[in-house]
Amino acid sequence: MTLFNSMSAQSKVVSLIKRRTNTSMHVILMLILLSITSCANFDTQQVESQDIVRFALIADPQMGFSDAQAKSTAYSNEDFDYFRLTIDKINKHSLAGEFVLILGDMVHKQSDELFQWPDYHGALRSLKIPYHEVMGNHDGWSAEGLVRWRDTWNKQDVYSFTHKGLLFVGLNSYFLKKPDALPKETAAQTRFLTELLSEQASNPHKFIFQHFPLYRDTPDEAEKGNKNLPLSERNFILEQIDLHNVKAVFSGHSHYEIIRNYKYTLLLTANPSSKPLGKGKRGFYIIEYNKTSEVLSYTFIKNTKTDLELFLNKKNNK
Repeated sequence: MTLFNSMSAQSKVVSLIKRRTNTSMHVILMLILLSITSCANFDTQQVESQDIVRFALIADPQMGFSDAQAKSTAYSNEDFDYFRLTIDKINKHSLAGEFVLILGDMVHKQSDELFQWPDYHGALRSLKIPYHEVMGNHDGWSAEGLVRWRDTWNKQDVYSFTHKGLLFVGLNSYFLKKPDALPKETAAQTRFLTELLSEQASNPHKFIFQHFPLYRDTPDEAEKGNKNLPLSERNFILEQIDLHNVKAVFSGHSHYEIIRNYKYTLLLTANPSSKPLGKGKRGFYIIEYNKTSEVLSYTFIKNTKTDLELFLNKKNNK
């Protein structure tokens, strides 16, 4: 009995050891599987991260525009404060992206180097990601204004850049809206765009950003004062975006949102950062583009009066 019990006890101990060994092996196998799964998930996340490109759009910061609309001769901080709010939100937004496109009309009065331009540049200094600008009609649509834009502020007006394989082309709407004002500049921009898009023919990820919308309602609508481009210049751009499969054209100027599709190209005329007109809203956009699926999506982030008050209170209490 004693031997049996002893053997039974030994057997139980051995069985326990086996169970522990099996459990340990099970744990080890589970850890290996989890490690492999984790690595696979990490690799998938890396691929997805490389495939997704996000960036922000700001249209018409336009320091001083609210004062002009109110027919006030005094300069207030309203547009400046909303622009600062926009930048603060972009800095804090988890999905704001890696850069910002600013779609022109930085100021309302291009010659105001005392308040409007310093306010615009001052607010930009707090932006934590790179930005790329194009000239608006209030920024310098004249030979003198062009010199100020290029030489005084050291800004580009007709150029391109690439980001993670995406091509972005910045155009000067001045040469599209008034092609005869500076014909050599107009011809240079036309040549630049056609040659660049031809060189990038194999790149499926192409975008254009400019200040003026191509059109408001239909591609063949008549030119309407300061609201759209003349038919000749508009048709030239439409031909280029169709021929070279441009994914989107981003613009501002209208101070309210206009969404159109020209064949396979998104035409997004953005709501403003400054005072809106009509059904417009203050705010900015976050654009997301998937390089694999070539799907583009956008989200509008609205700036309300309450948002501004909270932002200013935090600033004042620091």
